[in-house]
Amino acid sequence: MQVLYKFTYMVYQKNIKQYSNYTISAIKYINSHLHDHITLNDLANNVNISKEYLCRIFKSDTKESINHYINQQKVELAKTYLIQNKLSIKEIAYTLGY
Repeated sequence: MQVLYKFTYMVYQKNIKQYSNYTISAIKYINSHLHDHITLNDLANNVNISKEYLCRIFKSDTKESINHYINQQKVELAKTYLIQNKLSIKEIAYTLGY
């Protein structure tokens, strides 16, 4: 499992280097705030650009919308919680801001 995690992280690092600094900053913010309710306004303010431009550059870099990326990351974290059997589905939903 550790080898798979390291490989996945290496691929992630390689792919993220191809993104703009705005997209990288947005991804870092999202990944560090998965337990919060993340709004587009909060994200754009953190990256210090308009939300329209952030959406456009993020989609251009990642080929997916910001909302899709956030939901995908939350689902992956929820899967991890379920596999580890640490929380109930209700607790996971509450913890991840659903």
